[in-house]
Amino acid sequence: MAHRRTLVMSALLALSAARCGDNYGERCALPRVVEQNCKSDSPDSATSCVMTDNLSCDSRVCAVWQDSTSFCTVDCAADADCPDDSACVPFFLDSESDKFCVMKSLLQDNPPPAMSGGGGASGGGASGGGEGGPA
Repeated sequence: MAHRRTLVMSALLALSAARCGDNYGERCALPRVVEQNCKSDSPDSATSCVMTDNLSCDSRVCAVWQDSTSFCTVDCAADADCPDDSACVPFFLDSESDKFCVMKSLLQDNPPPAMSGGGGASGGGASGGGEGGPA
């Protein structure tokens, strides 16, 4: 019985460790059409995008935050769901939108509107999904 309990605990620890994925924060590949649609046209705005079912990420979620380089991330409900050097932020102007973990180093230069005190970064977003691009 003790052997079975150890295996179950080991499996649960492996699953919880895999939540963020081994490659959280690393660059991920986006299809060309998603990359093209995820760049702002104006120097006064920035675009954030999320693509789910992205095979280059352990979590299957690849994102761009305010015109950053693409990176692997995870969805979240609160900062506690993210690694220590990250925060849980809504990706789109609606604060109730889907939230994802973003490295704090990216947030220093481009905070989400709610964190900026109302005058910070503007921008929209595109949500990609599945095989080819924007949903």
